Amino acid sequence: MRSNPRLFIRSLQSLIFENNPIIFIFIQLKKILNNSTEFPQKHKKIFKSIQENKTRLEKAKTMIDLNSRNTAKTINLVR
Repeated sequence: MRSNPRLFIRSLQSLIFENNPIIFIFIQLKKILNNSTEFPQKHKKIFKSIQENKTRLEKAKTMIDLNSRNTAKTINLVR
């Protein structure tokens, strides 16, 4: 009969948590602190991509505007 190492580790962790809530609290605090330090970095990346998308949108708008002006001039010249 083969034992599953992940199952064994999980059961061992649950025993530790049940018997030592202080360890559980420290682990949870560590997870919270890790998330709080990662958030600003993720926020900067998201903000940067939003800014890049805004500039792309503005470029696309100006290109559409220029193309529509050229089309209008061409139509007026043909008439």
